[in-house]
Amino acid sequence: MKTNYPIEKLSWKGYDVLAKNVLKQVEMLSIDCVLLVLRGGTILGLTLANNLDVPSYYIKIRRSSSNEVNSDFSDPEMLGQIEIKK
Repeated sequence: MKTNYPIEKLSWKGYDVLAKNVLKQVEMLSIDCVLLVLRGGTILGLTLANNLDVPSYYIKIRRSSSNEVNSDFSDPEMLGQIEIKK
């Protein structure tokens, strides 16, 4: 399956609106930590972890068999992890 998603510009104000919407949806859950996927999930993940006052952890996953943009997906492969302590 090829990926070719359109890219949209998002202001920081627009980001804040979206992040607050996600926070409203998860704040009632019992969350122990936030797992951030490097290459796209880092900024939102840190925003959520900081606002929920929980630790965050990073993982790096190869996005495709060749790791090229818009290439075929393969089974995810975890390449490493980093613990971020508060």
